[in-house]
Amino acid sequence: MKTRLSRREFLASLGAAGIVAGLSSSCLANQQPIAQNKIYMTIDDGPKDYMEEMLDLFAETGDRATFFVLGENCENDYGYSLLVRALNEGHLIGNHSYYHPNFKEISEEEAQAQVQATHEILEQAYKDAGRYNPKLFRFPFGAEAHQGVIANNGYKVVRWNVDTKDYEIGNVLTIDGVKERCLNIEAGDIVLLHDLEHTAREIIPFILSYYASDVVR
Repeated sequence: MKTRLSRREFLASLGAAGIVAGLSSSCLANQQPIAQNKIYMTIDDGPKDYMEEMLDLFAETGDRATFFVLGENCENDYGYSLLVRALNEGHLIGNHSYYHPNFKEISEEEAQAQVQATHEILEQAYKDAGRYNPKLFRFPFGAEAHQGVIANNGYKVVRWNVDTKDYEIGNVLTIDGVKERCLNIEAGDIVLLHDLEHTAREIIPFILSYYASDVVR
């Protein structure tokens, strides 16, 4: 596994970008076209400490999720081990860039480097787990730009249609406020969550309990 890169070293590794091509957003946690009777939980910004708690919970319930991870969080042994564990336990890992920049505010060359640096880590993790990498990408902040870079690297963009706003807990929303937002989830929805303490300990358990028969297994 690579040693951790400083941001300066990372920026120094910027590469050339590719040509513009079309994007699609299918094929999530079960590597099949989206099923209208299932809920798709997607969890962004890990791996952090709370990803381990999420994996423990999913191991108990038999549910599956797709984790969109940041390359800089995967460089250490602990973060990388969580990737391999998740893959071994049937989850998917997607590319969420290297350090979460707004793609509308970076150059095409930096966008290429963001995708490529994280891709190299994910490819090794999929290889170590003996799994096929379906190459799923999610734009940080949902800010879609440099789509040709994504397509040229063989990635498919995965969006969401339900934003739980779990990242606003303690600021704009309460835990109960986020749970109330989750009551609007319907079968077939792609749900946006984040690698956060309240999400691991409150929101995901609530979703799994409330929609017990609908979550991807």
